[in-house]
Amino acid sequence: MHYKYLILGNGIAGHAAAKEIRKNDPEGSIALIGNEGYPTYFRIKLTELIRSDIDDSLYMGKQEEYDRLKIDLFLNTEVDKVDFDKKSLKTSQDKEFNWDKLLITTGASSFVPPIPGVDKKNIMTIRSLDDLKSFKEALKKAEDITVIGGGLLGIEAAYSIHQTGKKVHIIETFDHLLGRQLNTEEGRKVEEALKKMGMDVHCGKNTTHFLGQDQVSGIELEDGSQIKSELVLLSTGVRPNLGLFKGSNLEIDRGIKVDPTMKTNLPDVYAAGDCAQFGNVVLGLWTASMENGKIAGYNLSTDGPMKSYETPKNFTELSVGDIKVFSVGQTGDELVVYGEDMPEYELRVFVQDRQLVGGILSGNTKEKTKLKNAVFNHISIDEFKKEFPNLKA
Repeated sequence: MHYKYLILGNGIAGHAAAKEIRKNDPEGSIALIGNEGYPTYFRIKLTELIRSDIDDSLYMGKQEEYDRLKIDLFLNTEVDKVDFDKKSLKTSQDKEFNWDKLLITTGASSFVPPIPGVDKKNIMTIRSLDDLKSFKEALKKAEDITVIGGGLLGIEAAYSIHQTGKKVHIIETFDHLLGRQLNTEEGRKVEEALKKMGMDVHCGKNTTHFLGQDQVSGIELEDGSQIKSELVLLSTGVRPNLGLFKGSNLEIDRGIKVDPTMKTNLPDVYAAGDCAQFGNVVLGLWTASMENGKIAGYNLSTDGPMKSYETPKNFTELSVGDIKVFSVGQTGDELVVYGEDMPEYELRVFVQDRQLVGGILSGNTKEKTKLKNAVFNHISIDEFKKEFPNLKA
């Protein structure tokens, strides 16, 4: 089968690219190949769905839409080999696809740390819809559950599990939660709030091995202490899916190297989403994958000036129960605290050379847009004080 545009991977980057291509090229043939059995879905909702039913609102790509846009969708299709010289690929079902232009959006997979015993039953990750379904089944029979990883997704997953009435432990190797987003004090505030909900949080702890025979029964930590656990969820990051391309002429490092237009080093081959590397960075962010997928689709299907993707500036928001924290930018040389004596919220901004470089807003986060814009524009601390005239530092 020959297609003008072949997209390998039907996550958010591939989905966004296919729609953008069709907008610019109404007739060019498009194929979207996915190894899962589902059309594109909101992967970022998976942890939330631990505590609720899975329904059609999860899916953002429907078969009717693909039919209307004349996009051929191939699900449950595992690719075995890619030949860039011949512009062809073969699937495990022995089907061959040829392309004029190829977009690689193979995404990423959960990282499983090499901890002794990690291959025991009921030690799981949640990266796909099938992963979620398997976890929900295991959760029905377990009472003590441990989440390893105190980042954003780990905390969201732990909260969802807690909402089902189960006992939850969180283990984090860093000395406080959300180590990439929050400073020590704010991270410890989140820890205390989770403990008040009834969760056990263990920061600054390393897992040495998993206990049990075939199925996990507990976790032993570096200090010798043990935690009973019948189910473990690993939330320890992701790694780009690159196995298909190793040994080829495609330039890969931590991800597939792309320039700002999403081009790889090979002619007519682009990459986008969680598998793409910009400079030294693999983003692994949903919104970034959607945006650079659109840009790749635009550049694949137009003859005019190409669009460039700008690496987004980082910001993060956590909202679980009454815990609301928004962080943006980075820490600086100086910390200014606003609203310490206010019950509604607290704002911390980080300053370097009298300019804002970062901020953390906790409690009521309604001022997050103003804070984000101030940090992204590096306004002076004096200007910022005018933006928040009612706050006293």
